[in-house]
Amino acid sequence: MKKSTIAILVVVIIAIVAVIFVFANNNNTQTTNSNVSKENTEATEKISKATIYVYEKESSYIPYEVEYDENLSTIEQAQFLIKEIGDFIGYSIIVNDISNGKGCMAIDFSKNSAPFNDIDTHIGNEKMFIYDRESLIYTIFNSIKETLQKHFGENMDVWYTVDSEEIKFDAFNITIDLEQPFTELKKANS
Repeated sequence: MKKSTIAILVVVIIAIVAVIFVFANNNNTQTTNSNVSKENTEATEKISKATIYVYEKESSYIPYEVEYDENLSTIEQAQFLIKEIGDFIGYSIIVNDISNGKGCMAIDFSKNSAPFNDIDTHIGNEKMFIYDRESLIYTIFNSIKETLQKHFGENMDVWYTVDSEEIKFDAFNITIDLEQPFTELKKANS
């Protein structure tokens, strides 16, 4: 064989060995990175259970267990729990802002949210059927207060506003005062 042919064969063999070496290292690196990524995901996602409390009638609530990521901030947990209440009852509850301080939490709702917007109050879902708008009002506000207090502390004050204003439903003679924390809406004939 000629020296040039041997030289070309040596170069080709070295190239093949190099490609095999690089490929093997990339697979090991990808496997290692995949395992590290999986371990990080498992370490960062600590799934826990919480209970939402959906208002049924005066001082009576339906408990419903949900799963959430414990790594969520207090505000993110509150947003998650409020969304879960909306999902449970079959209505969109839109929150503009949630703020929390020592022993209190303030929720500012959007006027585009149930129960403020003109909605069909008979849609509900298979878990819960709400008969009228007044019942929807009671269900949303009482459920959120009960759930947040059970989740973050019974003594926590909960405050409500809508687009940073006092909440009023004149047709039902309901006002949620800005000057004091929310307690529970109760029907006049209850």
